[in-house]
Amino acid sequence: MTDTYTYEQFQDLNEVLTLAKEELTNFDMPSGYSNRYKLRQIIKNLIGISLQLSDSSPYIRKLYCNFDVLNERRCTERDLSFVIESLTKIKRDFFPQYFDKIFISHSEKDKDIVDSFISLLHDIGVQKPTSGNEGKIFCSSSDAYLIPLRENNVEYIKSQLDSTDNVLAVIMYSKNYMNSPYCLNEAGAIWIKNIPFQPIILPDFSFNEVKGFLNPNITGFEISNKSRLNDFKEQLLGNFNLPVINYNVWEQDRDKFLKEIKEYSQVTMTEN
Repeated sequence: MTDTYTYEQFQDLNEVLTLAKEELTNFDMPSGYSNRYKLRQIIKNLIGISLQLSDSSPYIRKLYCNFDVLNERRCTERDLSFVIESLTKIKRDFFPQYFDKIFISHSEKDKDIVDSFISLLHDIGVQKPTSGNEGKIFCSSSDAYLIPLRENNVEYIKSQLDSTDNVLAVIMYSKNYMNSPYCLNEAGAIWIKNIPFQPIILPDFSFNEVKGFLNPNITGFEISNKSRLNDFKEQLLGNFNLPVINYNVWEQDRDKFLKEIKEYSQVTMTEN
């Protein structure tokens, strides 16, 4: 099932979700009824023609059973929220191989190594923040991805996990992480929401020290493992539909990152 659909179709579904969310935001506008009718037609075409989905998913069956609500003047905000929720679940069911965003769960005490990791993600091609675009990474300690002023930190992070985005969580396991109730709460939220995750082990830590609810059978890797970094890069190229990197450039970027990790590890050993 997951090999059937393309990244372009994934983006088509994202565009429809954006239209639906905009309609919910502008629900009380005078043009709401006609806009919802158009949205209904767009969704029907997406599901029935572009994706050629019938009732193979319970979310699709529910959506079809309640679909006419978008064609009625008595449509409520709750009805429209139901449509958005259904589209989001369809997206996660049929496009689990594609992601909108990477959420990095980490201890702030590991900020230096996480900053280097983010730079490597950008070297791979994961989008940086630009004017009017928040980028493809969420990391609360990074200067490039700071939580907006006057936002509730916990609620803002929760909103990142509760969004309509397909999120890949990268968990940076370390002694600092395991000693932080806040980090363990993040790991618990990832588990409860069944968010796909990639475990990465930092230099001062080992696999047998990992504790918690998250599936221990998910293959992780030590952050200094050159071969696994190569594999991780290849996965991200597919997950985000990124252009292939010139291998010589990638080796240079990766080896620079590994040098920074080695220096970080030496500093940590000295401090301990």
